[in-house]
Amino acid sequence: MSSEFSFLHFGDTHLGRNSPSRISKKRAESSVEAFEYVIEQAMERDVDFVVHAGDFFDSPNPWPSVIDSTQQKLDRLEEAGIPLIATRGNHDRSYGRGRTLKGITMDIYESELFHVVDPKKPEFPEFREPVDGVRVYAVGYHSDQTPRILDGFQPDAETFNVLLLHDFVEGLTRSYEGKHTSTDILSSLDLDYVAVGHDHDPQAPYRRQNGTVFAATGGTIDYTFNLADARKGYNIAHVEDGEVRELEQNDIPQTLALEKTQVDTADADPDTIRNEVKDKLRTDSAAVKVKITGEADPTEIPSQTIEERLEELEPVEMAEVLTSTTADVKAEIDRGGFDLLEVLDEHLPDGEKDEFRALQQKATGLMDTPANLTDSGNLDKSGREELRREAEEVLYED
Repeated sequence: MSSEFSFLHFGDTHLGRNSPSRISKKRAESSVEAFEYVIEQAMERDVDFVVHAGDFFDSPNPWPSVIDSTQQKLDRLEEAGIPLIATRGNHDRSYGRGRTLKGITMDIYESELFHVVDPKKPEFPEFREPVDGVRVYAVGYHSDQTPRILDGFQPDAETFNVLLLHDFVEGLTRSYEGKHTSTDILSSLDLDYVAVGHDHDPQAPYRRQNGTVFAATGGTIDYTFNLADARKGYNIAHVEDGEVRELEQNDIPQTLALEKTQVDTADADPDTIRNEVKDKLRTDSAAVKVKITGEADPTEIPSQTIEERLEELEPVEMAEVLTSTTADVKAEIDRGGFDLLEVLDEHLPDGEKDEFRALQQKATGLMDTPANLTDSGNLDKSGREELRREAEEVLYED
């Protein structure tokens, strides 16, 4: 094993992400620019290899211009003699009939130093050796099947072992107890570094447990408005005598930022909002979303004027105003609308009330957490799956 070496870890680059559609070109360009920044850092710091924890592209079929730009960046890395090992995230996948993995954009790159490691259960474990005495294993996106795939896994205790994992990990990211692997399970293996992708806003971006370093870098761009405050970064791990002696956690500058502001209807004055947003702008280019809440008739809110005033600001590429007022809800109640918890108490047997009340509170809690919501304010896929699992347990447990 090399006595001293360093490697760079990043992931969730979502190259080619083009939403919101009004600024699709700038969004795609900013994703490539963030990727380029990290590649430049890898070369400037002269790391020995690079690992990518999945969601390389935002879709299996990105624009040709994005593919070409990415190829240029990978060519530079190859010219520098730096291997890059990546695994597949859920955004990198595309399936045909019978859940057969079809050709993925990642696979078109021809390079002796660019490797995609994404074995299925029969082929796992699969690894690459970027430098002498180092093995990089990988498990792509397999959701709640990941514990089954890792069952019985025992890497070589004589090498420095890195695991790329595109999944939730209990103890590091948000997770669903019993559905995913955990830091407790993984730290019992001979793993030295676990590079975690998938969660753009991990609960603990770094922790060391039983000698294993767990790290989640988040993404490289503002993925959605709800995740605009999440870290965008990369790590550089410095290894000496088989141990991570230092872990640098570095931020990635954004060339296009997503900014989200919430305003009460009492302050829904176009000039007031314009000045508030102006003070919050972090970059020379931004998309802005303003959510107006409170008690008011949505038709009385000057949404179009607010958008126009915001787009007068030089950095603002796009502005959007959403209203989420209580006027319609209060009107429904006044017309005899019902309270869900009162209905549950009135119609359910005593033995079932607590379970259904807990389910309703679970749904409310998920909806009250911005990280669980899509740009349109709906519950995201992982939140829906979590709620569905709990509902099935309540409804069909017998």
